[in-house]
Amino acid sequence: MSVLKDEKSLEEYIEDLTERFATGDPGWQLQTRTDTQVGGHEAITIEYRFGGMGRYGTATAVNNGDYLFVFNLTAGSFCDPPGMPGLEPGAYLHMIETFQFVEQGSEGRARQAHWN
Repeated sequence: MSVLKDEKSLEEYIEDLTERFATGDPGWQLQTRTDTQVGGHEAITIEYRFGGMGRYGTATAVNNGDYLFVFNLTAGSFCDPPGMPGLEPGAYLHMIETFQFVEQGSEGRARQAHWN
């Protein structure tokens, strides 16, 4: 999803996001926060735990001009197909590792994006 930054920095957006998650679920716990790059753009990834049944999630916000592009995955042991543990997290990681903005508009913002 893309989000208009509304004058917030990437760091402020992530702080607000983690506060909303924690407020909405008392069992929500931030595990890690990592400054990174996705497709050559500044990004922050958070990993968290919540609920029962081994639920976990990861969210990555990527800075691109006036917009942040946010990717999120929530999973747990109940999500894995029999005999294929870790399928969803592996697909998410591959998407983040191969994501690129491919066309720049006149305002310097991507018009298209893709991953392999």
